[in-house]
Amino acid sequence: VWSTMYISIFLVPIIFQLTCAEALRQVFYMYAMTSLQANVITLVLILPLAQFQHMEDVAWVSMLGTLGMLLAVVVVLAKLGIMVWQQQAGTAPPPPTHAVGAQSFQAALVAVMDVLFCYSGQPNWWRMITSMENRTHFAASSSLAITFMTAFYACVAGVGYWALGDSLDLTKPLTSLLPADVWTSIMNAGLFLHCLFAYQINVNVWASSILEVCAPAYC
Repeated sequence: VWSTMYISIFLVPIIFQLTCAEALRQVFYMYAMTSLQANVITLVLILPLAQFQHMEDVAWVSMLGTLGMLLAVVVVLAKLGIMVWQQQAGTAPPPPTHAVGAQSFQAALVAVMDVLFCYSGQPNWWRMITSMENRTHFAASSSLAITFMTAFYACVAGVGYWALGDSLDLTKPLTSLLPADVWTSIMNAGLFLHCLFAYQINVNVWASSILEVCAPAYC
């Protein structure tokens, strides 16, 4: 269990680095930003944010990250809802759908990784529980969060499949499958903010774990 947790702690920041860079490229899609440029900009932005040393110091950052993701999800659902409305009105052909899709092994593997990524915040809970005033409330709060987010993810996935059907490319994020316009830039800006601040929290955990192993006196 501990090995799995530490592997996750060390790999998740890398995932957030790549996700932030790709989201930034899609925000400024009109400038054809290269992957290298986006990664450098992300690193420049994360360095000052990584200087926070305590989880309680980044509470306001977590709120901004949550608002960023909320903005992205609202735009995604709005764009998908418009597509469904056009299909129902007959101005756009409805996509073919199946109750059970026979997808490839690659698509199934990506689906499993998506689920793991959605719940990748669990390794940070062992730090958050130590700062709770009443630790007995931790199990209830985490269970409520998991239940809510599972229902929320299912809602987004259902609307996405309803709008895109079998044309949905399961190997790509949903944000990459929507037409590029100003709303797509706003959506990816919200996604970028969320991933950047999640990246910061994971870097904080990353650095603390390294110090605990290599230099406990500085923890």
